[in-house]
Amino acid sequence: MRVFVPGERAAAIGPYTSRAIELLLEDTSVDRRSSAHRLVALADKHSKAVLEQACFKAFEYGEATPQVIRNMITLCTSGSVGEVQGSVFNVLPRFARAAEELVPSVHTEATA
Repeated sequence: MRVFVPGERAAAIGPYTSRAIELLLEDTSVDRRSSAHRLVALADKHSKAVLEQACFKAFEYGEATPQVIRNMITLCTSGSVGEVQGSVFNVLPRFARAAEELVPSVHTEATA
């Protein structure tokens, strides 16, 4: 009988998911295997691409905990973070002001 290892399945999903599981299981003071199993099982409920993107976003924000990853999945699937196109999320930066408002044009200073 083969024992299910969450790290092996996470590695098949992607590098960010694998790293999130590794970090979760590194702390040996608390048994987090059940959390790791539930986290990897999210790939069955949503998709591997969505789970991998959620883990990527969680690392990008500096907090790759299971709760944050689940929240990222909720945001990703609701369209709040970006739209799924194939296996990649299109997230474009949004700025409150245009660059021209913040930095004066070099051409206008040179002609003055």
